[in-house]
Amino acid sequence: MQRSLRCLTPLVLMAVTLVSSVLAGQDTQKGPLPITLAATPNTPSPGDSVVLSGSTGLVGNASVVKLIIRPPGRPPVNLQVTPGSTGHYDVRFGSTTLLGLYLVEATAPDGAGQAKASFIVAADGFLPAQVAAKADSLVQLGAKVVAHVREAVDAQPPSPARDEAKAKLDDVDKELARLPAQVQVLHQQMQQVYQARSKIAKPIPEWNDYQTLLDSWGADADRALAKLEQLAAPTTAAAEGCRDLDSYNEALTFTSEALNFVKAPFDLGRGFWVDKIPAGIVARSSGASALSSAERFALIETMKVAGSALEGPAGIVAAVPGFLLDTAQWFLQDYFGQYCQQWEGPLQATFVGESFTTKGDPFFDYTIELDGKLKLLYPSAVPAGQPVTLLGYLEGNGQFSIRDNPKPIVELVPGHVLFHRITAPPGSGYWDEVGQASRSLLPHSFRIPVRGVMAGDSIVLTLQAADHDFGATVVGLSTWVLMPLGGLVPEVVNAKIELQKAHPIIERVVRRRPILRITSSGKTMIAEGTFSRDTTNAEKTGRVRTTLKLKACNPSCLPLPISPGG
Repeated sequence: MQRSLRCLTPLVLMAVTLVSSVLAGQDTQKGPLPITLAATPNTPSPGDSVVLSGSTGLVGNASVVKLIIRPPGRPPVNLQVTPGSTGHYDVRFGSTTLLGLYLVEATAPDGAGQAKASFIVAADGFLPAQVAAKADSLVQLGAKVVAHVREAVDAQPPSPARDEAKAKLDDVDKELARLPAQVQVLHQQMQQVYQARSKIAKPIPEWNDYQTLLDSWGADADRALAKLEQLAAPTTAAAEGCRDLDSYNEALTFTSEALNFVKAPFDLGRGFWVDKIPAGIVARSSGASALSSAERFALIETMKVAGSALEGPAGIVAAVPGFLLDTAQWFLQDYFGQYCQQWEGPLQATFVGESFTTKGDPFFDYTIELDGKLKLLYPSAVPAGQPVTLLGYLEGNGQFSIRDNPKPIVELVPGHVLFHRITAPPGSGYWDEVGQASRSLLPHSFRIPVRGVMAGDSIVLTLQAADHDFGATVVGLSTWVLMPLGGLVPEVVNAKIELQKAHPIIERVVRRRPILRITSSGKTMIAEGTFSRDTTNAEKTGRVRTTLKLKACNPSCLPLPISPGG
């Protein structure tokens, strides 16, 4: 019983601690008002304005966020901004003539909560060089991933299929070899545009939008680079046959997706230089912020020429991800199919954790929905009538909801509750067409390797340690704003709600070694099992209910892909 309810411990402790601290008047759960801060764009050019924005809690009509901006080598600049009714605030900072790092501090209306951010005012050549370096690194690491796949193919026994695989990888290498020259064109054209922009001191809002999107691209590119580094790293682990063949498809698929990030700066350049920025400049042909005729002509012509110069390279860069994806699909369907077979089907689970007061009243509960798939792989050439070893994985995403009953705390608070909110982390359903490598970047995703033995009319599975599980950001938050009796300043109570991870949810409901029963329907073999568990502690203050359904078919019985918004 204790093991099955351990998953509720953080939940119950949070609730008990919160109630006891309010009753005892302790400060253990009190904290400053929450506040966030962001600076966009993060790498402005000299003279460009930066928007400082975020959200915070409120302390009545006198709520003010105080900002301190520390330019390089100059005295700090102090700003104040009044947040809106939702707590959101933003203010524009335009004194960015000095090159270097600017540090920003924001203080919440209670004078205690703080957040920090920074931005870099860079010379006209800084960001083009940075963008080109990241794009080039994506290309080089992508080539290393392809080389890693080639080594694995070389390790397979000689066969016509292996020769065909090597020929396809040769074609991929030729396509990748064309990209560095195209990135160099991007770098050169960006330099010319940034040099032209640096000669104009007046603000251009559309330019700021362009810079902000490049900042966002840079963060996405960094995440893709980190994943490519993992995929390209040499491994000393023993080869595991069909599971390794399946991983080639995933590695090539993610490389294709990562190389789309190389294409993005080309698209942004052409879109903003040729259309959006010139249109905004022309629309502001009068007024204090209007550019002179000479300024307009010089900047617009430079951008249009640079945008035209990207046309050919952009087309070459755009073709490579699709070529790689076609190669990945060939590995999955043709190369893999000559050596291996698979079971594949949906995974669905519901986990509900509940806590109750000692009087039996509902106090708190959260639900986690798991959506994903089970995939099991094995060699095509196996002796008839003998047990077959299967290798595979469970993977998917989580979706989360949290509810509480504030009444028990409201009744016990020695004061007044001004505000209460409970927030669940974001999640999503599972889309099989998104590759494993891309999905692993989502904090609410999981992947659990499994081993199995197929014999007779059953498959017996054994779960391994998770490759990855819900990330550190998958937590809930319970926020209370309380006004103590006789007090003048509200007190903020923040409590993180730790949520259960996917691996223990599945492991506990299947009770270590789940068995899937095999039946047949026409030419399709179906292996499935439904598992459930419902436990309550001795004090009846905690209950856990879990249901899990696993299904795998040969050939696959995954639902038809439905893309987000499709």
